[in-house]
Amino acid sequence: MSVTRTELILHIGQHKTGSKALQFFLFKNAKDLRAKSVLYPTADDSSRGIPAYAVSHFRVFVLLRREAMLEQGDGEAANAFWRKYGVYCGPFESLDAIFDSFDSQMARFKTKRLLISAEDLFDLHLSSEIEFNPRWVKKAAQLLAQFVHRRNYDPKLVVYLRRQDRLLISHYAQLIKGEGAAVINFEEFRARFAPRLRSLSLLNFWSAAFGPEKILVRPYESKAMPLGTIHDFFEKALGFKPPTNEAWLEQDIETVNATPSRDFIEFIRILNQRTIDKKPTLPRRWVLEAARLESGSGTQSDGIREWLSPRQQLALLKRHAKENLEISKIFLTKPVALLFQEAPPSLGGRQDPGPRELSPQRVVDIALQVERLMDIERRRRRARRLAWVVLAILIILTGWISFGWEF
Repeated sequence: MSVTRTELILHIGQHKTGSKALQFFLFKNAKDLRAKSVLYPTADDSSRGIPAYAVSHFRVFVLLRREAMLEQGDGEAANAFWRKYGVYCGPFESLDAIFDSFDSQMARFKTKRLLISAEDLFDLHLSSEIEFNPRWVKKAAQLLAQFVHRRNYDPKLVVYLRRQDRLLISHYAQLIKGEGAAVINFEEFRARFAPRLRSLSLLNFWSAAFGPEKILVRPYESKAMPLGTIHDFFEKALGFKPPTNEAWLEQDIETVNATPSRDFIEFIRILNQRTIDKKPTLPRRWVLEAARLESGSGTQSDGIREWLSPRQQLALLKRHAKENLEISKIFLTKPVALLFQEAPPSLGGRQDPGPRELSPQRVVDIALQVERLMDIERRRRRARRLAWVVLAILIILTGWISFGWEF
């Protein structure tokens, strides 16, 4: 007698493809998903105040990476990694333990499909990491495939790929704005990050372990998915439209995760160095808020041109054109000549001066923007304190007049 297999949908990334917005939406709509027999597991919060860890399955990534590192003989690195990130995995210390919990939830809610989302899985590294070890990715894919087979799951891996030039820049911006100790310059980062831009090499690790027929690849760009990652994931990966309560429209810093302009990233990099040197600095929160307000005020940045000249951008895309074509042939149900359909830059007869540097005048301008925001906040706080004092006085006067309080 055949045993019914549980369908396991693994959204494994890659980074910077709308994963946080998708995970917040799945988390908020977990009940609606259960009504459609899809379990997006939620558990007691072990995120220690990090919302992105609470709504995703970051723990699955941590547990798998630790096991892969140990299997590769990198015990010292595995122990250091576990000391830093194991605190987010409690009470689980193995993949079996956490998936036992998932299976228990499936039995309780009578669901037939298990949905896991952890974008760190694709290249098995955090978005903030610069160093890269492909051996860990290969071993992790093998271990996860063996684990899935042993537990009799029927897997489907979902991967969103971003064009290499955009992926490079968004990763660098995330590193600088998200890590207070990050001061690496863009050119050095670009050279060291290059292995993580080789999407085909990474896909091949997963394909060798699971089979290409088990992997759904979607290009992360507006031409391929005009309604965004959430709609695309539901229609292509789950096979139905997303719930209509539109909870995903709620905007916050975790779901939006926008990339500031180069000027602001360079400004934050200066602040990072000042923090390291224990010198006075400005609060990162207000710098990011100033960046958000400027981008929404009609002051548009040049996007990729702020970081790469058109000539540099074309050279980078040319370097990855063959592998992108191979991805299309192997993983797309309808192969196309260009994996990414959005047009690359055109040189034409224009000069190619390259990105401009952050000027002293611009540093002063950003600092003034931040100071104005902080001043507005200080005024609001004073106004709130004054309002509470006035309210207290009114309560006292009301009691004095109405009840004859004596003082």
